[in-house]
Amino acid sequence: ELLRWFANTVSIDNHGNVRMTFEPESEYGSHHYGNFEGMLNRPPRGYKYYTVGNIHQDSLTQLPPHVRNARTGTIGWNRGRIIFSATEDNGGWDIQQIYITQHCGTSVYNGTSYDPNHTYQISTNLLRELLRLKSVVRQHMKSFKFLEYRHYLYQMENEW
Repeated sequence: ELLRWFANTVSIDNHGNVRMTFEPESEYGSHHYGNFEGMLNRPPRGYKYYTVGNIHQDSLTQLPPHVRNARTGTIGWNRGRIIFSATEDNGGWDIQQIYITQHCGTSVYNGTSYDPNHTYQISTNLLRELLRLKSVVRQHMKSFKFLEYRHYLYQMENEW
């Protein structure tokens, strides 16, 4: 749910450039990630890493309920995180790299609380695919509601 939310929250242009639609230092509990333990490569020049996904992080702008409540109480709940490199540009934020990882709460992996064995770079194409799937699901839901409505009308006609 977190990655799907992220895909729907950023903006991707026709050239594959990804831009933030929120403030990475203050919204959705997002905050700077120092990468001090060197789990990731250095961010590109002028970029800093940020992380988002902690549903317990205080913020005026909270993650939506479908993200906060996904798998509530299950093993692994609230472990998913997105780390991204971003730089401020012309009043907006450009994103260069995006990773999905899991947070373990304590520094258990060579000084980091993120699991390097479960950290994966996310491509712009994957984000686009998540957006495409959203529209496909929306179309199927519209079709399903139409069929449900037709079935309802059919039942009404037969009752008369």
